[in-house]
Amino acid sequence: MEQSVSTVTIFGISISVRNKKVVNKKNGWLVLKTKAEEHSSMNIVKNILWVDCGAAGFAGLVVLFASKWFSQLYHLPRHVVIFIGCINLLYACYSFTLANYRKRSLLLINILVIANVIWVMACLIMLGMFWDEMTILAMIHIGGEAIFVGTLARLEYQWRYQLTFPYR
Repeated sequence: MEQSVSTVTIFGISISVRNKKVVNKKNGWLVLKTKAEEHSSMNIVKNILWVDCGAAGFAGLVVLFASKWFSQLYHLPRHVVIFIGCINLLYACYSFTLANYRKRSLLLINILVIANVIWVMACLIMLGMFWDEMTILAMIHIGGEAIFVGTLARLEYQWRYQLTFPYR
């Protein structure tokens, strides 16, 4: 088994570390990762836009095709359910376009993050507006969507510079 050695120099003192690579400094500490750890985290970054557009597209299609059923199940007006489905599909189209770009601009990634944050706020507003009418299933759906999309927004913001790199 081949071992790689990274050498780190701190204040003139050289330290050799086997099978680890210095990724960056975080709060004054060195962050060391193995090649496998670094590769797996890059795969997540590389595929986050595909997860994003796939989840939004799937959710949008399911909600739109079953809007009458969801409206009855959730005790929500049908136009609200259709609105949720349409926004999901619109968002899926944008993130799909970004996922297909070989090189993405930072502006386009920031627009994606802002759209995510706006959708999280819209979900919270819907929860507040229809709280007394909606069923627990609607609360779980809309609240879960807010959590999922908020997590995506955080990760896409955190990885915004890596997402501008060409990956293919």
